[in-house]
Amino acid sequence: MNTQSPIFKIVRLDFLSLRPYLTVKNLLIFLALQGWYAYFIKDAAAVFGVSLWFLVMFSAYPFLVGDRSGIDALYRLAGIRAPQVVLGRYLYALLLHLGGACVALCLALPLSLILPGYEPAPLLPVALGAALGGLLLSSLQFPFLFRYGYAKSKAVSGLTMFGVFALIFALSSLTKSLPGFTFPPVLLLALAVLLLLALLALSLRLSVRWYAEKDLA
Repeated sequence: MNTQSPIFKIVRLDFLSLRPYLTVKNLLIFLALQGWYAYFIKDAAAVFGVSLWFLVMFSAYPFLVGDRSGIDALYRLAGIRAPQVVLGRYLYALLLHLGGACVALCLALPLSLILPGYEPAPLLPVALGAALGGLLLSSLQFPFLFRYGYAKSKAVSGLTMFGVFALIFALSSLTKSLPGFTFPPVLLLALAVLLLLALLALSLRLSVRWYAEKDLA
């Protein structure tokens, strides 16, 4: 990517907004919390759940900084178009979740040698799934964050994520209640990828439209 492009600058500024939290102390606390939770439930893959929860929150943090600093109005004055800001924010979320999954994987691999549960090899697809799942959860919040800002959209985005978890739970319960009903792994993976792409496309379209219509005065 061209480092002088507006999209790259958005990504860089979003990561800079996290700099106050990127300390050795916070990293050690984060790793300790992941390790404790994995030890508590005796499953090394639990570190990805802890990581995903924090990363979804961190993905929304640039919106909070933007609301406080008024940087969105500066983007518009500088001629940075809405699609560029939106794509930068989504790319930031993707890189954030991939990086978080790599950190979690580095902790999960040694834990898998001493804890029951996942073996080292299956942790790789779990890490990728956690990164994509985190990106999906973040993207479900983004249209509301772009339209209403951080403070006003917390309740709406929270209800959206709750609805996603409720739907997953309902589908899981339904498939278990049907005798002899199982999804072929390949079909399940294909459906998951198609659903992810469809939701991302819808989220991007709504974010661009609502952010372009937003009054930044």
